[in-house]
Amino acid sequence: MRESFVAGDHYYVFVLLYSVGQRPDYFIVPSKAVAEYTSTTHKVWLGGKKRDGSSRKDTSMREFRDDEGKFKEAWSFLGL
Repeated sequence: MRESFVAGDHYYVFVLLYSVGQRPDYFIVPSKAVAEYTSTTHKVWLGGKKRDGSSRKDTSMREFRDDEGKFKEAWSFLGL
């Protein structure tokens, strides 16, 4: 995932799985929101230190969180 990728018609659908038989949660997120979040949080993470005090090395892994639930079940972004 690249933090710079933004397209008005591109959305990510993140799926949070639970136990077998339990309905998952869906998060429908515009690419702009993902790009902004991952860019900002990765810079903060990269500026931190490891447990041993050494500098962190860059990685292609990124994290996206929706702690406020803004994108949970936001099917309206897709016109649904």
